[in-house]
Amino acid sequence: MDNIDFDVLLQIDVALNQLHNLITSCLDFHCPIKRVKITSKDPPFMTPGIKLLLRKKYRLRQKGRFLEAVNIGYRIREIVFNNVNSRRGQGGSKEWWEQINALTKKSVSTNTINAEPDDFNHHYANISTTDSYTPPVLAQTEGFAPPLLSINQVYHELKRVKPTACGHDGLQYWISKENAHNLARCLNHIFNLSLSSSIFPETLKFSKIIPLPKHSKPLDIFQ
Repeated sequence: MDNIDFDVLLQIDVALNQLHNLITSCLDFHCPIKRVKITSKDPPFMTPGIKLLLRKKYRLRQKGRFLEAVNIGYRIREIVFNNVNSRRGQGGSKEWWEQINALTKKSVSTNTINAEPDDFNHHYANISTTDSYTPPVLAQTEGFAPPLLSINQVYHELKRVKPTACGHDGLQYWISKENAHNLARCLNHIFNLSLSSSIFPETLKFSKIIPLPKHSKPLDIFQ
């Protein structure tokens, strides 16, 4: 982060895209994506992380590095124990029956909706639009200097980020929280650039919607 001078980037979309590319390149180098296969025969507490550790443990045993394999086994046991305990006491009878069906491998009938992604896009666009909308009157901002943020303010806000789902940019919440000391200066410049220019980044105007049906067996996207 220190090798790039974000202060010379005066276009907000260019600065944000530069930061996004830098973060993704660092993730690809230090945290490359690894694929594991999860099947319906796996127990409920099985996660991709546990399968990855099991694969690593097997390879270590093949190489004769038994002490390291034993340590990974302890780590797997602790993760499985925490996963099982986290399921206890959650929800009501519905959640309990879902867990019982998962343990007994009982199949649950599901409905498949014949719909394309564009159908969902048009549906949410229609319900979010009204013919009676009138644009607000723009405020006179001539001679008004917007308040700017400090690096310390941005740092503390990043450390307070709560667990949320992954957004349109594909970045997890913990990236900004755990790397607040590295990202605070860059984001502080982007935030202040947005405030001073009254421009909202185009990249942040996208949203990721995960539709959840209100009915257990919906017949169309309107349910």
